[in-house]
Amino acid sequence: MDPFENTEITIHQTQDNDACPPILPIFSIPSEITMLIFSFACHPSPIICQNRRSGIKAEELSHFAREEGQELTISHVCRAWRSISHADPALWSTFHYFSKYDRQHFTARHHAYLERAQSNLLTLWVCFSTAEDVTIILGMLRCTNNSRWRKISLAFDRHYTLGRESEIGWVPQQHSPDADSPHRFNYSNLETLDIGCSRGHGYLLWMNTDIVRMISDVASTPRLVALRMDAAVNIPQPNFGKVCRASLSVLQLHGLGQWNISWDSFLSIFSNFPNITALTISGYVFGRTPTAASAMATEMVVAPNLQYLRISASAQWLWSLRAPRLKHLAINQDWHFPWGNSFVHDTNPPMFPSLELLALVNCPRDLYDDLQCVTSLAHATRTISQLVIVREYREAEPNYVRHSEVMVKASSLLPLWPSSGVSPSHMFYTAPAYGTHDYLNFPRALRVMRWRKRVLGDGWTMRISSDFAQRWKTDAPELWEVAVAEGLIEPALCNERPHPGDADPCWTYEAGFAAC
Repeated sequence: MDPFENTEITIHQTQDNDACPPILPIFSIPSEITMLIFSFACHPSPIICQNRRSGIKAEELSHFAREEGQELTISHVCRAWRSISHADPALWSTFHYFSKYDRQHFTARHHAYLERAQSNLLTLWVCFSTAEDVTIILGMLRCTNNSRWRKISLAFDRHYTLGRESEIGWVPQQHSPDADSPHRFNYSNLETLDIGCSRGHGYLLWMNTDIVRMISDVASTPRLVALRMDAAVNIPQPNFGKVCRASLSVLQLHGLGQWNISWDSFLSIFSNFPNITALTISGYVFGRTPTAASAMATEMVVAPNLQYLRISASAQWLWSLRAPRLKHLAINQDWHFPWGNSFVHDTNPPMFPSLELLALVNCPRDLYDDLQCVTSLAHATRTISQLVIVREYREAEPNYVRHSEVMVKASSLLPLWPSSGVSPSHMFYTAPAYGTHDYLNFPRALRVMRWRKRVLGDGWTMRISSDFAQRWKTDAPELWEVAVAEGLIEPALCNERPHPGDADPCWTYEAGFAAC
């Protein structure tokens, strides 16, 4: 008899006797290791949502929520594994909501998790697809002891937003029967609240008074450490004043595009949360009033404990910021650097004396193609040890790049950042498709690479996607060989953006937001 057939028969016999086959090596693994395997298989940590410029899309989270294999079916293989899984409360302390279940199935599953989690604090991952999902989950939150929740992450996928958008028109807010109840739930142990919406339809979130009410309830919890919200501009400002000042350290506010926010509201973030260490502000424009403009030019914003900052949209206030402990600064795509040296000079102290990493994500080309602009930026951040430029190519280099090449040839070719030990890297991820008017001109790309290397010095390489590299090799093999010989390019290992949690330091702290 074949030895594999003999092993298979033995397994079936032992399962029939409800015993564990000792011949299998897996049963010699310590219970602690087995539990880690269970936890890894059953508790992936999805990150929401699509309009956060670098993260897993809400659609991916929606797909995750519909996967059949995410339940603890592994605990039913045999009695040994079942007893191990039931004996570990931590394995049952993370609860995912599956839209495919009916209410009765969901209730039974919910009670089983609560019982097996024992006294552990709970984590909830939900991706809403329908209004009924919202009703079920909020009902569960009301019925469960609110002090049991440690982390709540709610995502509204495109199915929910598109459905609501087709129904909404000009209608009043959804109103729950108990929305006017004076009773407020006490999420006394909640540490993280994450609410996201796909496709930027955040205004649909705030049409649901239950969601707004939960935000108000959570705002006063004494242990809240991380708060992430899309369309946060629609949240009443008084709610922010309720958040415990000493506890909040991570704040991410994502607007709905170019929304205005008052200068006083921005200042209140630092006055209300003096211990904030990680801050993301995207999709906002500060009020263009003369008073606000004058305040931004003269008033200093002090953030003594800020270490990680990601900004996008109009951010002239950056020059008013004083953050002595800031380590990582990421500037996103639609941010504009001031021209010339009128803001910073080489004789001035660096704006952020502790800055280690500067990341420029899809920024305008003049931010690093114009010598005067590069010089100003280098003086402002000359203490950094690593410069990361992340960019998706969507169009060909403009004509003024040629002027930049001539300008740098006429000036000093001394590198700027490398003089302070910077280790730079540059990444192309996509290129225009064949046949489009923006299709990349490879000779011009080679000229641009040479120009940037003159400004940035030796050690500067361009990391490009594998499909773009293949296209270049095929269409312009001679230029490709020249670029490789001059050390200008380095093909990337994959043709996707680095996901949060990868080794790339530009994205590491973004993963920390979701992991809090």
